[in-house]
Amino acid sequence: MNYATERWIEGGLRRKPTDDERRKHSYEFEIDGKTKYWIGDANVYAWHRFQHMHGDTVECALMALEKWFYDEIEKGNSITQSGTVHLRPW
Repeated sequence: MNYATERWIEGGLRRKPTDDERRKHSYEFEIDGKTKYWIGDANVYAWHRFQHMHGDTVECALMALEKWFYDEIEKGNSITQSGTVHLRPW
């Protein structure tokens, strides 16, 4: 997933992105007090619906993320901005 999203942002910028550009075009998560950035937007995270070639890889990664969210909810952890895990779209 990281490889695919790196190619996505490079294609949009037509060059290697800076760290600030990566953050600008990412979802920001706070997990256990550490900030993580996952490059992409709503279209990127819907790739599994539109990829005809190699879409299975992206779909698998997104399904794993979805399962992680469900597991966190089942543990009683919040996945909202007011909970332990913060999701902030750019």
